[in-house]
Order: sequence, then C-alpha cells, then structure tokens
Amino acid sequence: MKKTIIILAIVALAATCFAATPQLDKKALDKAIQAYTMALNSDNPGLRNSALHQLAVLKNKYPEANFTTIERVIERLAKQDKNVSVRLNANLTYQYLLDEDLATKVNPVVIDPTAFFSELYTQIATAE
Repeated sequence: MKKTIIILAIVALAATCFAATPQLDKKALDKAIQAYTMALNSDNPGLRNSALHQLAVLKNKYPEANFTTIERVIERLAKQDKNVSVRLNANLTYQYLLDEDLATKVNPVVIDPTAFFSELYTQIATAE
C-alpha cells in the first residue's frame, strides 16, 4: 500500500511537472519516463492504465523524446499483464509510440483516456 501511494505521488508529480511547464528539458523528460516506468510496474491495474495514457500524452507533447527503454516494459505488459484492459491499452500505446502517422491523427491531450484508447483502436482498425 505504501509503495502504491509513493508511485501515485511520483506519477502525479511528473504529470504536474510537465503540465505546468511549457517545455521540459531532456533531464525532466527522462525523470518523467522513469516515474512512468515505476507506475507500469505497479500492482495496481488502474495506475498502469493511467501511466499508459500519460505516456501517450508525453509522446504527443514531446515527439523527440526517447521512449526506447519504456517500450520494452510496454511490450511486456502487452503480452503478459494479467489484466485484459492493461494488455489492450499497452498494445495500443506501443503502436502509438512507434507510429508517427498515428500520433498525428489521435491527440491524447484533448480527450479522456477511455475515449483516447477507443479512438486509437478505431484508427488502427480502419487503417489501410
């Protein structure tokens, strides 16, 4: 329980940090990605889902950021997570991080997480 509270605090701090700052430097981006990595390794499926959405937001705001290390964690979640919703959203987030065209079509910032993942699925399913 204590570990979950600490992880939630770190994720909230990271989200607040890049929401309040117009532009983050590389060090702050790396710190945010580390915090989301911790959240993705949490026992709480809601926290894992939230971190997946926040990573998409981060990708949208900072397309130049390096997501290579966290992509492996997301890929593991997509294949092995016990929660079906986390597996599905991890697959969708993984595609979003890799596909520049997809990242321009779906904006995670302006819609809630459920609508974002639904729109992402629709875009992937209807792609040529």
